[in-house]
Amino acid sequence: MGEIAAAFAGALAVVLMFRPWLTASGPKGRLSSNAFGQLNGASESFTSWLPGGGSQAQISGCWAILATLTAMVTITAVALNLKYRSSELSFLVLCSAVATAIFVLADLLYLGGETTDLRTMVESDQGGTGGIMGLFQSNDTSQQSTQITSAGLAAAALLGGAIAFGGALTAVASSLRKRTGAQAPIEQQG
Repeated sequence: MGEIAAAFAGALAVVLMFRPWLTASGPKGRLSSNAFGQLNGASESFTSWLPGGGSQAQISGCWAILATLTAMVTITAVALNLKYRSSELSFLVLCSAVATAIFVLADLLYLGGETTDLRTMVESDQGGTGGIMGLFQSNDTSQQSTQITSAGLAAAALLGGAIAFGGALTAVASSLRKRTGAQAPIEQQG
């Protein structure tokens, strides 16, 4: 049962990887990126960051691709293990479920570090100080409100990480249960 839960968790984590994992919003627009690095949204500065001026945010999808591949291995190994019941397949399920969780965690850490690039693309002052420092250094007192740029991991990213971690835990628990059940001494009555 734990192996089936690990396969389901891996599949659900992969589905969540196609949802926005990283979001940024500010005065010049709103952008988001899924776990694979695909940018979506609108920003006034988005086109000015293309080849002529500046650079577009370069978000790699390497960790997401590795997580997807290991999740596919988990699902395949579970399906084969349901038919053939082998200790090697059980071990493959365990290793691939743990690897999926590790790769999803690595993707979360990587995307967390890429928030600066997306934040810069939606800031109002690309070349200057921007952010909170720009608020204190502004000489324009006619503004009644100021929008601060924000960027961070989306709920789908955190949910995907939690689900992948939960799938790895169920695979580990299932493996431990099988190993301790096979090695338990048989008590004699009498």
